[in-house]
Amino acid sequence: MSATSAVLRAEITIPGRPGAEMIAQPGGIPSTANPIKFFVWFAALISGFVSGLGARIRLAVEDSTPTAATGTVVFATAIAGNWVAINGVRYVAVAGVANAALGQFSIDTSDTATGDSFVLALAAYPPGRPIAVGVNTAGSVALTAVVPGRAMNDTLMTDSGSTITLTQFSGGRDAGSLQSISGTFTAVATADDTLTIGAVVLTAKASPSGENQWAIGANAAASATNLIAAVNAHSKLKGLILASSGGSGVIVYQLLTTGRIGNLIAVTESLNDYTQTATTIAPTQTSTWIASPAVYAVGASTTAQ
Repeated sequence: MSATSAVLRAEITIPGRPGAEMIAQPGGIPSTANPIKFFVWFAALISGFVSGLGARIRLAVEDSTPTAATGTVVFATAIAGNWVAINGVRYVAVAGVANAALGQFSIDTSDTATGDSFVLALAAYPPGRPIAVGVNTAGSVALTAVVPGRAMNDTLMTDSGSTITLTQFSGGRDAGSLQSISGTFTAVATADDTLTIGAVVLTAKASPSGENQWAIGANAAASATNLIAAVNAHSKLKGLILASSGGSGVIVYQLLTTGRIGNLIAVTESLNDYTQTATTIAPTQTSTWIASPAVYAVGASTTAQ
């Protein structure tokens, strides 16, 4: 089965029916914990409101490919008996010839040779397959999860001691994941500093007025908290961008839709004592165009327009 997932985007326009009326029929939008109830509600909604109203359904398809988690194992003059465990599967260092099929790797000659031997053990030891593949550079083994997605981010690596340094697996992303970037205040914001999301400019003020301004606050944490509140309250950003705290002074901006559109959502700043991880909310997994949107008129005809 392919790791790639299809992302089907459906947009339904129902003339003459305000959004408040839609979500109130019948009984409001069901809980996300009950997808079957949602489909029943959705079918009732469409059958009750769409027919004969000149409604349109717009469908588009993308593919989304998950991102594999990565980690590292670095050897520095390992000795016999040292070990590395990945998800509880232990690989043990030996002097002399190693039996990779038994999870052994040789520490003879150099760190480079140790890394090469460890990579062989990763591939050959049955209990560990298929956890990760390794690429060795001078004793530093770059690991890539065989199965992409975020599950491997939770895989724990442990080792026997000071001759081995580990970087835990991270960066795995499921297909169709919501994407985000973050920004960090290291000091309180300055009056008239700005954050721009798309065409929305949010300006720092000592005494803010209106939804395009936010309170500076007394310190970096307060600046972040107030900017989070301003983003989430803005009428043009609601439902599109969600801001949340990533720690003291840290803001996480999450785009509430998946796919390539994130490449076009610019988040730029003119803020003192603030750094940001990116200037667009681009997907970290690969999203690919598959088919141009098809638009269907609902009523007398359902042929593509």
